[in-house]
Amino acid sequence: MQLMSSPSKIIIIAVIGAALGACATPHARTEREREAARDSGSSDSDRLATVYYESYQKLRKGETEKDPETRRRWIQEGLKGFESIREADPTWNPKMVENRIERTRDLLSRSS
Repeated sequence: MQLMSSPSKIIIIAVIGAALGACATPHARTEREREAARDSGSSDSDRLATVYYESYQKLRKGETEKDPETRRRWIQEGLKGFESIREADPTWNPKMVENRIERTRDLLSRSS
């Protein structure tokens, strides 16, 4: 027993494909917007959010790295970014930044 005709399957596949494309597009657009904000003298909060995002990406890369030296280097880069946020503006999401610094230091000590 056939549940759907071929045209219905094609429409569903097209809708799923469009949805997946839409999911990828905002991320790419957001990355371009981040780069433009970084270059255009955006607000301090925007710059700190960008540093947080980039530091988190470095941390994640370190967590998945197999080579111990490279792993440690990426985690240290992430930690430097989080610490620079705290130094630049201690009032910018302090609990979140302190939590990330603490967890990153813990990860770094376990990577030794």
